[in-house]
Amino acid sequence: MIATVIKYCGILLCCHYSFYKFLNIKIQHKITYLYNVLFSVVMSVGMYFLRPVAPYSSLLLMVLLSTIFLKFITHTKPVLSATTSAISFSYSYIIFSILIIISSFIFFLLNIPYSDNLYGYVIVAITIFMFCLVTLPFRLRRLKNGMPFLKNKGESDSGIIISFIILSCIILLSNNNNGNMIYSVFVILLIIFGALLYIWWRRQITKTYRRKMLEKQLVETKEELKKLKKNNDGLSELIHKDNKLIPAMQLIVKELAESYETLSGEELKEKKTKLIEQLDKISDERKGILKEYQKCNKVLPKTNVLSVDAMMNYMLKKAYNFDVNLDLCIFGSIKYMADNIINESDLTTLLSDLSENAIIATKNCKTKNIIVNLGIKNNEYFLQVIDSGADFDAKTLSNIGKKRFTTHANDGGSGIGMMTTFKTLKKYNASLIIEEMRKTDNGFSKSITVNFDKKRQFIIFSPRADKLLNIVLRDDVEIKNKIC
Repeated sequence: MIATVIKYCGILLCCHYSFYKFLNIKIQHKITYLYNVLFSVVMSVGMYFLRPVAPYSSLLLMVLLSTIFLKFITHTKPVLSATTSAISFSYSYIIFSILIIISSFIFFLLNIPYSDNLYGYVIVAITIFMFCLVTLPFRLRRLKNGMPFLKNKGESDSGIIISFIILSCIILLSNNNNGNMIYSVFVILLIIFGALLYIWWRRQITKTYRRKMLEKQLVETKEELKKLKKNNDGLSELIHKDNKLIPAMQLIVKELAESYETLSGEELKEKKTKLIEQLDKISDERKGILKEYQKCNKVLPKTNVLSVDAMMNYMLKKAYNFDVNLDLCIFGSIKYMADNIINESDLTTLLSDLSENAIIATKNCKTKNIIVNLGIKNNEYFLQVIDSGADFDAKTLSNIGKKRFTTHANDGGSGIGMMTTFKTLKKYNASLIIEEMRKTDNGFSKSITVNFDKKRQFIIFSPRADKLLNIVLRDDVEIKNKIC
C-alpha cells in the first residue's frame, strides 16, 4: 500500500508543480502548498482502493478531480485548467515511465529479481528522481516561463492531442499485469509522443517569442511614426514662420538699399542702425524657434542599455536648460561593453559625472557644445567627453583624484564626481587622458577620455605643457606637449 500511495502522490505533486509552472502562476500563500499536498495524499489513498475495482477509469477520474481542484485553487478558466492538467499529467507520467524503464533495464542487466520490498524502495527512489527531473526544463532560459501560449485560443490543440495519446498509452500500460509483449508498442508510442510533446513545447515557445517580437516591432514602429509626425509638424511650423521672417528681412534690406541715395548721412546712419536692430530681432526670434524645435525633437542614438539611455536623455534635457548643445556618438556594442568591460552601474555613473562636469564648464561660455563618444576604438573600449568649456585650472589638475576640489562651486560643482571617476579608474585599471586644444572653428577646447586598456595611466596633452610641468607636481601624471 505504502509504495502505491507514494507512487501516485509523487505523480500528483509533480503534476501540480508542472501545472503552476506551465501557466507561470506564482503561489501567493503558503497554505496553498498544504492544500496541494493534502489533496495528493487523499487522492493517492483513494487510488489504492479504486484501482482494483476500476483499473481503466481510475486514472481518468484522478485527472478529472485534479483538474477541478486546480481550477478552483488557481481560479483559471475550465478549458485552460483541463488543457494544462492533461499536459501536466502527460509530462509527469512520461518522466515516471522513463525512470521505470531505466530501473527495469538496470535490474535486468544485474539479474536482480523483483520483490515487494524491493519494489517499495525502487518507487521511493524513482519518486525522488522524478521531483528532480520535473524541474529541469523550467531551469532552461527558453522554457523557464512555462507555456504562456496555452492562454491563447487555439494554440494548445496539438498539445491536447499529443497528451490524450500519451494518457491513453499510460492507461493501457498500467493494466499490463500479464507482461504481454504487445504492450511494448505502447512503450514505444509513449517515448515517441513524449519527444513530440517536448518538440511542440519548444516550437510554441519560439512561435510565441517571434510573435511578441513582431508585436514589439509594431509598437516601436507606431511610436517612431508618432515621433516623425511630431517632427514633421515642428518642421512645418518652422517653415511657416520662416515664410514670414524671410520676406520681413528682405523688406528691411530693400528699404535700406532704396533710402541709401535719398537720405543724408545722419538720417542714413539712424535708419541703418534701426534696420540692423530689426534684423537682429528677427534673427534672434528665428534662433529661438530653432532652439525650441531642437529641444523638443532631438533624439540621441540608443545604446540598448536602459540606464545609460535614461541618463543620457536626462543630460540632454539638462544641457538644453543652459542652451548647451549635447550630442552622443556610439561606436560598437555598448550592451557588450556593459556586460563584459564595465558594469552598467559604473558606466552610467562615469558618463553622468563627466557629462555633468562638461555642462557646468560650458554653460557660461559663448560657444556651448558637448560631444560624448562611447564604444570601441583600436580594439579598446573607451568613453570620451569633448566640450567647448574653459581649460582646466592648474590647481584642479594638481588635486584631481586626490581630494575634492572644484573651481565651479558657484555653478553647482562639488569635486565629488572626479573623485568617483578616479575610484572607477582604479577598479578597472583604466587610463585617463586629458587633451587640451586651441580653439578651432567648432569651438571645442578639451576632451577627457577613459580608456579601458588595463594600463592605469594618467596623461595630459596640452599646448601649455611647459607651464603645467612647473605647477602640476605629481608622480602619477605624465604631461606631454601638444601643438595644435
